[in-house]
Amino acid sequence: MLLVIIAAALIIGITVCYLRSITIALIIVIGAALSIGVSYFVYRVLYRIPIFPFINLMSAFILIGIGCDDIFVFFDTWDQEKIEWLRKYQDKQQTDNADSLLNHTNIHDIVPSNQKVKPSKLRKPSNAFQSRHRICLFKHPEEIRRLLLREEALIEIMSNTLKHAGSSMFVTSFTTAAAFFTNMLTNISFVQVFGVFTGTCILVYFVITVTAIAAFAVIYEKYIQNIISRICSMRCIDIVNKSSSSKLSKFCRRCTSTCRDFRNYFFGHLMPLLIINLRYIFVLIFFLMGILGFIGIFYYPKLHVPSTQKVAFFLKDNPMEIYEFSMKSQFNGYSKEDKRLFAYPAVSFIFGIHDIDDGYIFDMNDRGHLYLTPIHLHRQTTLEFFKNFITHLGTRKDLFTSNYDLEKDFESFYQLTTDNILITKVVDDRAKLNVSKTNHLNMIKYLRKINKTLIENLISDTVRTIDYKIENDQSDHDDYIDTKLDQINLTLYKISNKQLKHPRKPIIIYSNYRKLFNRTLKRIYKEQIQHSYDFNEIRISINGTLRDVLTEEYQGSALKTAMQCLTGAAGANNVPADFCNKQLTKQRSFNWAVLPDKPSPIDGSVRPFAVMITIRGAHNRTDYDSYNKYYLKIKNFFDPYIKQYAPEHLKHAWFSSPGFAFYGIQRELLVGSYSSLLASLGIALLVLFLTSGNLFIAVYALITITFAIAVSVGIFAILEWELGIVEAIIVIMSVGLSVDFVVHFGVGYIHTDSKDIDCERKKIENHYLLQTSKPDANEHDYKISTWRVTYKEQQVERETRVTESVSRVGSAVFMAAFTTFAAGFSMTLSSLCAFRQMGQFLMTIMLTSWSFAMFFFLPLCAIIGPVGTCGSIPFSRIIKCFKRSSHENSEKKDIDQI
Repeated sequence: MLLVIIAAALIIGITVCYLRSITIALIIVIGAALSIGVSYFVYRVLYRIPIFPFINLMSAFILIGIGCDDIFVFFDTWDQEKIEWLRKYQDKQQTDNADSLLNHTNIHDIVPSNQKVKPSKLRKPSNAFQSRHRICLFKHPEEIRRLLLREEALIEIMSNTLKHAGSSMFVTSFTTAAAFFTNMLTNISFVQVFGVFTGTCILVYFVITVTAIAAFAVIYEKYIQNIISRICSMRCIDIVNKSSSSKLSKFCRRCTSTCRDFRNYFFGHLMPLLIINLRYIFVLIFFLMGILGFIGIFYYPKLHVPSTQKVAFFLKDNPMEIYEFSMKSQFNGYSKEDKRLFAYPAVSFIFGIHDIDDGYIFDMNDRGHLYLTPIHLHRQTTLEFFKNFITHLGTRKDLFTSNYDLEKDFESFYQLTTDNILITKVVDDRAKLNVSKTNHLNMIKYLRKINKTLIENLISDTVRTIDYKIENDQSDHDDYIDTKLDQINLTLYKISNKQLKHPRKPIIIYSNYRKLFNRTLKRIYKEQIQHSYDFNEIRISINGTLRDVLTEEYQGSALKTAMQCLTGAAGANNVPADFCNKQLTKQRSFNWAVLPDKPSPIDGSVRPFAVMITIRGAHNRTDYDSYNKYYLKIKNFFDPYIKQYAPEHLKHAWFSSPGFAFYGIQRELLVGSYSSLLASLGIALLVLFLTSGNLFIAVYALITITFAIAVSVGIFAILEWELGIVEAIIVIMSVGLSVDFVVHFGVGYIHTDSKDIDCERKKIENHYLLQTSKPDANEHDYKISTWRVTYKEQQVERETRVTESVSRVGSAVFMAAFTTFAAGFSMTLSSLCAFRQMGQFLMTIMLTSWSFAMFFFLPLCAIIGPVGTCGSIPFSRIIKCFKRSSHENSEKKDIDQI
C-alpha cells in the first residue's frame, strides 16, 4: 500500500508540473481507484473467479502509469481544440490580429497586458502547427473565457477532442487490454487471472476517461477554474495584483513562460530537426539494436526457462531466501533432490479417459466432468493390442527401462482370457445350470448308475461325527451337524446306506443330516457332470462373440472380487480374507492397472472404465532441453503407434507422468508466452490498421513495437532473468505498453492538417517552376525537374507530417512515458521480487518503446512514410457503396412486391 501511495504521489507531482492543475492530477488517481473497484466487482461477480493472487495488485501501478497517457493526450488535445475554435471564431468575426493579446498556447496562464515580454528564440513559432496555435486573438482573458463557456463552443470543442484524441486513446487502451487478455492462451491460472483483471481495469479506465473525465473537463472549464482563480486572487491580492512587479510574481511567470517555451521549442523545433536531418542514422542504429535484441533472446545469452521449482518471493539476499538459494545446495541430502524427483520418470499411458478438462478455467478446485469412452477390455482385439503394445514398449530401450514387471502383471490379467480358463468357465456354467435343474433324487440315481462306490463315499464323507443323535433329528430346524471330529457314526452310516439303496425312492429321511448330505451331493454331482463334457467340442464352440461375452463375465467377476477386497466387503460376500490380503499386498499391480467402475445398482456387476499402463522412463537428465527432446520422442513414438495399430475405441489414448509436471510448467511458460506475444502483435496490427486506415503506418508501427520488445527482453536475458510466471506476464504485456507511443505518433502523422501540407508543397512547386521557366531549359531538363518536383513534394509532405506529429503529441507522449517510468521506479523500492521485477520492466519498456517510437518510427516515416492517400483504405467510400447497394436491393424488393 505504501508503494501505491508513493507511485500516486509521483504521478500527482508530475501531472501538476505538466498540466499545472492539481485537480486534474487527483482525477487520475480517482479514476484509477474507481476502475480498480469496478473491475474487482466484474472479476468476482461476473467472471466468478474465486482466487485473487497478490500479483493482481501490480495492476494499480500499471493502471496509474497507463492512465496518465490517456489523460495527457486528452487534455493536450482539449487545449489545442480550444485554440483552434478561437481561431475559427476569429476568422468568422474578421477581427484584426494586431489587436489580439493571446500570445501563447496554454490559455490558463494569460500574461497581463501591462507585462512586457522580451522576444526570445524559444518563442518563435517553429512550424505551421505552432504558428496556427500562437495566433493573436483577443484583447482580454475575460472575453476568451466568455466565448469558451458558451454551450455551442464546449460541444464543438469536446466533439473535436474526442474525435482526435479518442481514436488514439481507444487504440492504446484496446491493444494494451488485448495484450493482457492474451494471457488466456496460457494454461497457468495465475497468469490468466492477472491478465483478465488488468485488462478489465484498462478497459474500464478508458470508459471512465471518455465519459466521467471528459465530463469533468467541462465542469473544470466552467466552474472549477473560476473557483480556483477567485481563491487565489483573494489570498494573493496583496502579493500579485497590488505588486505586479514583485520579484516572486516575476519569477513565477518567468519560470512558467520559460518552461512552456522550452517545451514548445524542444518538441516543435529541436526534435523534428534532429529526426529529419539524422533520420538515416537513427533508423540504422535502432534497426541494429532490434536485431541485437533478437540475437540476445534466441541465440546468446538466450532467454531460459526456470531451472528449478524454487520461487523467490523476496530478494535472494533476504534472510528468508538465503538458505533456499545459497545454503541448501551445500548439503548432500539436497544436492541430488531435482534428480531424484525428475530422473527416470514413470510414464503412464491412459486408455478409456479423454484428455479433456472442462472445469471452470479460473477455478483451480473445479475438476470438471470425467469423459469416458468404453474400452471394451473383454474383446480379444483389445487384449491383443495391449499385449503387442506392452511387448513393443520393451523394444524401445532408448525411451524406457525393462518392461519385465509390466509383462508379468499383464500376463496374470491376460490369463483370465486363455482357452483353458474360458473352457473351465463354460463347463462350470453348464454344470451349474444342470445342477439347478436336477432334483436330489435324480442326482442320487445318476451317481448310483455311474458308480455305486460314489454313494458310499458320499455317506462316509458326511457322517463323520459323534455329536449327532438320530432321535433329535425329527424336525426341519436349522441346526446343522458338527463335522469337526473325524469319526464315523456307524449307526447313521448303516441307516443312510440302506435308505439310499432303495430302488424307487432313495432319499435321506433325517432333515438336518439331509441338508448337509445334499450340499455334498451337489458338489460331487457337479464334478461328475463336468467330467462328462467334451472339452474339444467346447473349445471349438467358443467363437469371437462368445469369447468376448465370457471374457466380460469373467473379468467382471474378478473386478467385483477386487472391489470387495478394496472396500472391505469381502467377508460379507464369502471372499476369504487371506485371498484379499494376498491381492492387496503381494499381487497388486502398479504397472498394469485396470480401474473398476462403481458396482451396478441393478446386478452389482463391476466393469472396467480405464486402463493405465505404467513403465519407468530411461531419461536421467533434468534440464529443460533434454526433457523437451525426451517428451517429443515419446510423443512421436506413441501417437503414430496408436493411430496405426490401436482399435477405434482406443485411439483417444494419451500419456502423462508426474515427472512431466515441472516440464509442463516450463513448456507452457515458453510456448504460451510467445504465442500470446504473437497474438498481441496480431491484434495490435489489426487495430492499428482499422484505426489509422493506413497499411504502411500499421506495418511500420508493428516493426517498431517488435524491435522495442526485442531490445527490452534482450536486456532481461543479459541480466540472466529466467522465464518464470512474472517474467512471462512481463513478456506478454510488453506489446500493450509499447504500442501507446507509436499509436499517438502514427495518428498524428495521418491527421496532419492538409492546409499545412498544401502550403509546403506549393513552396516546392514554385521554387522549381522558376528554374524550369528559364529560356535555356530543354525538354529533358523539364522531365527531370518534374520528377524532382514530385520527389521533393513527397519528401516535404513527410517532413511536415513528422514535424506536426511531434509538435502535437510529443510532449504528452514524453510525459506519459515519464509517469509510467516513475510508477515503475516506485515498484523497485519493494522487497518483493515480483514487484521489483515488474518495476524494472516498466522502466525498461518505457525507455525502449519511447526511444524507438521517437527515433525509429518517426525517422522511418520521414524516409518512406505514406504520402497523400497512399496505403489508405477508403472506409467512407466502402460504407457509402454498401449503403447504396443495400438501398438498391431494398428498392428492388419493394418493386417485386408491387
